Amino acid sequence: MWILEVVNMRTRILILFVISLGALLFAGSTPSKEQADMTSVRVRYMVNELDPAVDFYTKHLGFSVKQERRPNFAMLSRGSLELVLSTPFGPGGAAKPMSDGRKPEPGGWNRIIVNVTDLPTEVARLRKAGLHFLNEIATGPGGSEILLDDPSGNPVELFQPTAAQSQAGPHTRGHASAKVTVQSSEGKPYDQAEGPGLVEINISERFAGDLNGESPVRALQVLRKDKSASMVSTQRFSGKLGGR
Repeated sequence: MWILEVVNMRTRILILFVISLGALLFAGSTPSKEQADMTSVRVRYMVNELDPAVDFYTKHLGFSVKQERRPNFAMLSRGSLELVLSTPFGPGGAAKPMSDGRKPEPGGWNRIIVNVTDLPTEVARLRKAGLHFLNEIATGPGGSEILLDDPSGNPVELFQPTAAQSQAGPHTRGHASAKVTVQSSEGKPYDQAEGPGLVEINISERFAGDLNGESPVRALQVLRKDKSASMVSTQRFSGKLGGR
């Protein structure tokens, strides 16, 4: 938040644009891996064979492999989605039968949704690769969609939002968090004239997290005779927000 502050010290008037230090703007630290694991939401798909399913999602839909225990388990990710692939056989708990005797199996209509920017082009690309679609492109008030099967028959929806939804998407984020590291700091007298002492402080900070980059901070501290102090500062960040 930018603040205009006027400081009157005898004949001097300092007009500074003030921004609070980065450590107060952003969360002090990023979550640990253990904390992130406990707050992650995952989707599990049962697949008949692990290798064809992994190839399908990584080759055609842009997923990457996070964990893999062949031939029964793999965890893939794309953005903030984690997709767990499990076979209906093997030692894993996902392969165990239910209390009524039913066994886990692929299929059904529940599905993950993958957003695309140009649905007809994406459909043409995947059809050229020999993938099987369940329907033709269907259009509704929110956008256009089509369903395709993975190698085990699990449906995946490709969805292209309407223009209004696409434009609104990037602006829905309300905050960013980053770990701020002070790389260096230096203070030196600014003005030795009669009156409260002034100290110029230069700080170099490094941001890591949603914000990645560096930020120089220039601060001016007022030291009063009663040993109280106040400080104003300016800060400029140079780097990327959310990878952009």
